[in-house]
Amino acid sequence: AQRIDKFDSSGKFLKTWGGWEKGNGVFNYPLGIAIDNLNDSIYIADFKNFLIQKFDINGTFITSWGYSDRVYTIFNGGDGSFCFPASLTTDNEGNVYFLRSDSYYLGDPELRRVQKFNADGAFLLSWNYSTFHASAAMQGILYNHYNGYLYIANTPNNKIQYFNPNGTFIGEFGGQGNTDVKFNSPSRMAYDPRNGDIYVVDSGNNRIQ
Repeated sequence: AQRIDKFDSSGKFLKTWGGWEKGNGVFNYPLGIAIDNLNDSIYIADFKNFLIQKFDINGTFITSWGYSDRVYTIFNGGDGSFCFPASLTTDNEGNVYFLRSDSYYLGDPELRRVQKFNADGAFLLSWNYSTFHASAAMQGILYNHYNGYLYIANTPNNKIQYFNPNGTFIGEFGGQGNTDVKFNSPSRMAYDPRNGDIYVVDSGNNRIQ
C-alpha cells in the first residue's frame, strides 16, 4: 500500500496518507520513520525514491530532500546526496540523522556514512568510523534524548557504538555471541526516555536485550 497509518495509543485507527508513486507525499517502499517533537514533524525514509520526506503530525507534506536521480553504478555520492535511506532519527534540536541500510553494492562507501541535516533538509555534516563495515550494511540509528548520544547498530560487527551529535566516538558495547551483552546481527533500537535505557533487537539471536 506504500502508506503511513496513524493510530491512537489504544490502537484505534485515525488516518492514513501516502500511496505508491514518485513525488511529494507519496512513497516507493517507505522503510523508516522518526518523530520530531520539537517541531511537531514526522520524517519518512522513502527507500526506493531516495528521499527523506517531512510531514506535519496530520500527514500534510512539508518538504523533501535527497538525490533521487543518482545512477546506481556510481558509488561516490557527495555529502547531502544518498540512495536507499532506511533508518533515521532526530535530536533535541530538531536535526535529522540518517543511515543507509542496504547492501546493494558491496564496497559502496555510503554504507559507512552517517549524514546529519537540519529540520529544513540542509546538509550539516557527515562522518564514518574506522570499524564501520566497508561492505555490509549497518541496520539502525537512534538518538537518545536522555543523554544526548547517537547510537549506531554496527550490524556486521555485532556492536552498538555511540557518538556525540558531531560524530565524535564515545564508546561501544557488544560483540559476537549469544550470551548477555553479545549480539548476532543487532538491528533496530529504542530507548526509555525516563532513564535512557537502550533496547536492542538482537535479530540473529531472536531476542530483545
